[in-house]
Amino acid sequence: MSLAGALWFAVQDDLFTNGLCSNSSSPSISNIAPDKQSSVSEPTSASETHSVLDELDDCLISQTLPFNRRCLRFIVDFIQARLKKDVFAAGHSLTSAEANILATLACYAQGSLSGKITDRLGIDQTAAGEAVKTITKLLADTSPDFITFPNSYNDRMGAAQAFKNLSGIPHVVGVLGYLHVKVSPPLGEEHMYMNALGYHSVMMQVVFDMDGNLLSLEQCCPGGTPEHTVWEKSDIGRQFCIFQHGHAWVVDGMIS
Repeated sequence: MSLAGALWFAVQDDLFTNGLCSNSSSPSISNIAPDKQSSVSEPTSASETHSVLDELDDCLISQTLPFNRRCLRFIVDFIQARLKKDVFAAGHSLTSAEANILATLACYAQGSLSGKITDRLGIDQTAAGEAVKTITKLLADTSPDFITFPNSYNDRMGAAQAFKNLSGIPHVVGVLGYLHVKVSPPLGEEHMYMNALGYHSVMMQVVFDMDGNLLSLEQCCPGGTPEHTVWEKSDIGRQFCIFQHGHAWVVDGMIS
C-alpha cells in the first residue's frame, strides 16, 4: 500500500523549520490522487506558457521525481497558481516558478538538492534552496485541504466496506502507522531522536485508507517517543477515545 504524496508535503515543513534535514536519502513519494478531494479544484494548466516540465525526458523524471508526468503537471499547476497569487512578485516568471517547484519535489525525493538537478532545470542552486523553503511552507499550509478524516457516517462506512472486502474485519476505517524520517539530531538531545530501529529520526503518526489516501497526520516528534504516547496525545487519538467516530476503529501497522 502506498502513502499519498501529501504526507511529504506536510513533513517537510517541520524538518526545515527545526533544521533537522539531513543529506541522507528519503523514501519515495507515491502518486498523489488529485481526484480524491472534491473540495480542492484543479487549477488551470499553464500550457500556454513555456513549460520546463515538458522539456524533461521520461528517463530523468523516473530517476529524480517520484511522480508520473500527469501527476507532476497537476502538482506544478496547483502550486504555481498559489505562488503566483500569494508569494511571487510580478517580476518572477512562471518558468522560474515551475523550475523551482520541480527542484523542490526532487529535493523531497532525493533528500538533498543536487547541482545536477538545478543545472538541468536552469536555476541557481542557492536561490532554489530558498524556494524549497517557501514552497514547503505553502504546501504545509494547504495540506488540510487534502488530508481529511471521514467524519460522516456514510463516509466512514464506505471506507470500512473497502477494508471488510479485503480482510473480512468490520468497522475498520484506516490503518495507523508511524513514519520515521532520518535526521541529524540537535546536540545534547541525541537520545530523544534514537528510534527502536537504531537510527535518529523524527516520527509522524499517520492514518490512511485502503487506497493510500491520508486521513490523519500528526506533527513531527522525536523518533524515540513511544508510539502509544503519540497516539494518546494526538487529536485523532482523543477523538476515538470519546467515540467521536462512532464504533469505527483503526488497525495498527508499521511504516519505516
